[in-house]
Amino acid sequence: MLLWGRAHELARIDELIDGARRGAGGALLLDGEPGIGKTALVAAAAARAGEGMTVVRATGSEASTAIPYAGLRQLVEPLLELRERLPPVQAQALGVALALEPPTPQARLAVPLALVALLGVAGERWPVLALVDDLQWLDPASREAIVFAARRLGALPVALLLAARDGEEAVDAPGVDRLPVGPLDGDSARAVLRDVGGALSEPVREAVAKAAAGNPLALLELPAGLTRAQRAGRAPLELPLRLGPLLQRSFARQVDGLDADARRAITVAAALERGPLSWLLAALARLELPARALDAGERTRVVRVDDGRVELRHPLMRVAAYYAAAPAERRAAHRALAATAPAAPLRAWHLAAAADDSDAGAADALEAVAREARAVGGHAEAAAAFERAAELSATAAARGLRELEAAADAATAGDHDRALALLDAASGHAGEPVRAAVARLRGNLAIRRGEAHRALRELTAEGERQLAAGDGAAAAALFLEASVAPFMTGEVEQQVYIVERARRAAAGTGGEQEVLVELVAGEAEIAFGREARGRATLAAAVERLDAVDLVAHGEIVGMAAQTSLWSGDFDRAAAIADAMVSACRRASALGRLTYPLAVRAQLAFRRGGWSTAAQAARESVQVARETGQETLLAFALAWLARVDAAQGRGEEARAGVAEALAITDRERADGIAIHAHAAAALAALVAGRADAAVRAAERAAELEANRNLRHPAATMWAAELIDAQLAAGRAAEARAAVDALAARARETGSRWAAAVAARGALALAPDAELDERARTALAAAESLAMPFELARTELAIGERLRRAQRRAEARRPLARALAGFERLGAAPFAARSRVGLDAAPATAADAVPLTPQERQIARLVADGRTNREIAAALHLGEKTLERRLTRLYRKAGVGSRTELARALAASEAEPPA
Repeated sequence: MLLWGRAHELARIDELIDGARRGAGGALLLDGEPGIGKTALVAAAAARAGEGMTVVRATGSEASTAIPYAGLRQLVEPLLELRERLPPVQAQALGVALALEPPTPQARLAVPLALVALLGVAGERWPVLALVDDLQWLDPASREAIVFAARRLGALPVALLLAARDGEEAVDAPGVDRLPVGPLDGDSARAVLRDVGGALSEPVREAVAKAAAGNPLALLELPAGLTRAQRAGRAPLELPLRLGPLLQRSFARQVDGLDADARRAITVAAALERGPLSWLLAALARLELPARALDAGERTRVVRVDDGRVELRHPLMRVAAYYAAAPAERRAAHRALAATAPAAPLRAWHLAAAADDSDAGAADALEAVAREARAVGGHAEAAAAFERAAELSATAAARGLRELEAAADAATAGDHDRALALLDAASGHAGEPVRAAVARLRGNLAIRRGEAHRALRELTAEGERQLAAGDGAAAAALFLEASVAPFMTGEVEQQVYIVERARRAAAGTGGEQEVLVELVAGEAEIAFGREARGRATLAAAVERLDAVDLVAHGEIVGMAAQTSLWSGDFDRAAAIADAMVSACRRASALGRLTYPLAVRAQLAFRRGGWSTAAQAARESVQVARETGQETLLAFALAWLARVDAAQGRGEEARAGVAEALAITDRERADGIAIHAHAAAALAALVAGRADAAVRAAERAAELEANRNLRHPAATMWAAELIDAQLAAGRAAEARAAVDALAARARETGSRWAAAVAARGALALAPDAELDERARTALAAAESLAMPFELARTELAIGERLRRAQRRAEARRPLARALAGFERLGAAPFAARSRVGLDAAPATAADAVPLTPQERQIARLVADGRTNREIAAALHLGEKTLERRLTRLYRKAGVGSRTELARALAASEAEPPA
């Protein structure tokens, strides 16, 4: 039996049972509110007893509280055959109590003592576990006997576990250890819902977890009261969520016994939920109820007043009290609270709760609340307010427009299921006036959910329809939304058509749409390999980015950052991605964060900030999972896998690739699959599986060729293909791949492709061309501002020099490679560099001429001084010293302080001429 969040309670139960097994018995009383899980813990105790232990049990019930010793009879029934082994007086007392013998007068403690004796006799054969649930409902005589026995088990092999409610029904059990059973923590509550709550959308699961207040029974009952549409997040929840019958009866019990005025006052308090006492008293006065009507609720601990604020004692008590009142009484309570509300949003929500039909005034008030919430980034709150305003709207047209607004906010908040349901409703209520807007938002959601092919088809069809109807702005918005899809599907050739149609539709619209069209045009140019033209177009458009809503058009703007990465414009990419992330966080637009975070991960990977890359990729994965964005999840997983692979976390990398490819296969997202196959190639390469790396890279190449994505730096698989072919001894294939990549570099102007091709050409060069090829490759790599590519090039130079038997010369590039890989945390590549260094020990012939200050720094390093001490000695800032140390490492061809000291010794042993 799995009980979430009850490790502490189960540990105490285990201690109790283990004590009984050792002959040191005891008792433990579990107490807590109804539904908190006491019965489940009692059942878990029985399961944990196992073989070799006698288990007896009793459960109290309201129906049997008037029958003396009914509970005791349940408990000892399996042990009655042992009664004959008791002393005669105790055997008789027990027989009389259980109606097994004619009634005769008994001493007051005769039955409790007989119970202790019977449990002791039972324990002589096997240890005993006695379980009593709902102790508060046992008849008083049984309860007294059991509590008496609980205090006298210390020398017996008997464990007694009791469970009872707290609060008004608490059991008086002095001298018995109590263990309060509290609410489950949030993580445990969500785990319970995942196990037993059925298929709930994430926002609904969170709403149920919050409403249940950690009560396990509520976690079971609340989902059962929802419709299928509500469970899927496609219909609004009735708040507060209704309790199941068991909890409703249990918590409403204390309210039922109060007088009419007290019940009405508690209904108002329940409708208030939690707020100023002054507000509640004003509402009571509005209903002509005296302030003292609340007194009975305070006396019975139904209501709690603390620091001028009032609330019901428990969240589930509040729900039970609220639904215990008739609907008319609840509406009256809300009207009174609306009339006396201290703020407009509170007034609007209570007006809405008081309505039982359409109410234009309440709808207008809630729409104002929604717009205020949206303005400060409260999109989930805005969606809820717009949706309720729609329900109260007087006309179908007004309802549809508000449903469209609600859908937009729900989408921004990441609640895509709810947004789609609202779009369906908006179409049905408002019809043609919202058609284009509904299609645009539906297409955006389809792309995010992994349905890019359908989105492309439907968005372009509706765009043509709107263009034919003469609505250029609506058509442009649709074509612009469609421009995102080809980057997901890999059908980049579609961009030509989309850019042409978007330009035509947006002509003369000015402002945001024209900027967006130029962004898309620049992105398409770069994707097609026309880098120079694309960079110029993008640069001009980015200058006008202030005119664009970064949150609403996150995918288009994000692609501008991504294509800037391909062309090596890292500063521009960083500025765009950072602005997008900041805008999304300010707007609380959770659903819009996934893409810019993934772009930030790519940027950090290329620039060498791998811890930042991993952090951004992990957050992107988390947000994508939470908001159901399948295609973007695959994209983020692919880049996280690339970081994991490069840093030697092979198992994590392979798992990420597998999940990403499962998504892209299912959604036919070939454009994203290319990234996943490239990551798979890197993971296989560092694992020493060269042939597998070749296969993965070739699959990426095939998909890229099929989809007409021509910029070689877009997915970067070519570096892995060439390295894997070389590692597998497939030199002819590697030469062909190098030639093809060099041709693409010339065609597109890609500096990354030129650098990788130069590195491959170096590895394949004959010894006579080695020096020239090495200079070319190093210069190309240094131009990239990509530390990983530079370190890989240094490694390639060092390894090629070793193969040419120039081992001493190989040390410097290998040491520089090692230093670069260690800064990145690229463990597999660092290990490969060390192998080369170990085979080429330092000699005096390797000495490098150092300047006087460099020698001074090197000597201080060799003396074991810290950077701070060296900086102080030389009157330098620490940052300045770090930069000079980095240059010194590179000049000396070393990767560590120890190697620098060794190089200094070599230099001083044979000074340069």
